[in-house]
Amino acid sequence: MSMRGSPFGGLGLLAVAVSLLGVPTAVSAEYFIKSRMLIRGGTGLGFLTQAALDEYVRCYTLKTITGSCRDFRASPTADFEIDGADKDKQISMPTLILWGAKGQPPERTREFAEVWRKYAANVVDTDAMPCGHYIPEEMPDHVHDRFAEFFRA
Repeated sequence: MSMRGSPFGGLGLLAVAVSLLGVPTAVSAEYFIKSRMLIRGGTGLGFLTQAALDEYVRCYTLKTITGSCRDFRASPTADFEIDGADKDKQISMPTLILWGAKGQPPERTREFAEVWRKYAANVVDTDAMPCGHYIPEEMPDHVHDRFAEFFRA
């Protein structure tokens, strides 16, 4: 099916985004990805190369979008129950905690490390990185260096 002349442009890959009401809406994978990244990232999309965006689009199929939506919908139900059962447990393995702090007030940024220390008994290091939600895409060299340092230890 040709997509030329359609509201989806030349993009041949269609995806179904499940709204909060569970009503399927046909959108292009590129539109879905960009809109989700803008909502979650808070830093725009300037960090994405066209090659990286193309790879996201290639991987975002009906199956992966549906799974992503189901994962978010599980948070207040199944995930809540599982988290409740584990709330007093701690993981013991060495843990490196990285997060994007851009757009967060300083007190909220400090909370990330404090919260994780409740669930991880061996926090080796934390890093509030000057980026948004997509830390590997926004600061790949820094993430690589932090991982290399962590796994060398």
